[in-house]
Amino acid sequence: MELKVVVLGATGKTGSQVVQGALKRGHNVLAIVRNQSKITQKHENLKVVSGNVMDSDFLAQQFQGSDAVISCIGTNTPTLFKVTLYTDTMGSILQAMRTADVKRLVTVTAWGTKYDPQDHGPFWMEWLLNTFLIGRILRNMSEMEDNIMTQCGDIAYTIVRPPGLQDTPGTDKQIIAEERNVLHQTPCFISRVDVARFILDSLESEQWYNMALAIGTVS
Repeated sequence: MELKVVVLGATGKTGSQVVQGALKRGHNVLAIVRNQSKITQKHENLKVVSGNVMDSDFLAQQFQGSDAVISCIGTNTPTLFKVTLYTDTMGSILQAMRTADVKRLVTVTAWGTKYDPQDHGPFWMEWLLNTFLIGRILRNMSEMEDNIMTQCGDIAYTIVRPPGLQDTPGTDKQIIAEERNVLHQTPCFISRVDVARFILDSLESEQWYNMALAIGTVS
């Protein structure tokens, strides 16, 4: 099944793996980036366009005729200030999708966006990493998730929540996906290549429509 896919955050470590995986599967990819020089790959099914993701009119023009949008926009830089990157960019993306009549969205967040005492992660994640390092990032991810889940009755979405991301080779391990905050039966880290594999699997199937899924690989 050949799809026309828009990838946002395509020069990031996860986004670049999504682009590579989509091309290998025979999809047509439009990568929207801030700096075109960061993508040196040439492929007959790859188009690279530079632009501002906060410009919904620009995005709507680029989204025309596309089957799906994948957002890998993100940051992992700790900050003491309020983070609005995820809600701001997703607001622009959703507005553009509606203008362009694109009905499929996949976006990436992380384990631990929702604190649940009955479904919490390991101590180092819940209290050290989330509280002191990337807590503000996770809170804005959570706000974005809420916006998608409450406002996207007209868009088939999948929210992918991976554990810690590693720049390691992909595996052929089974990927578990559940509508949960974390997964206790899988490792706390995953290859970005495997995350990209699941993103593309979810894109090609209706199985994970309108779900927020914690994912992980079988040990």
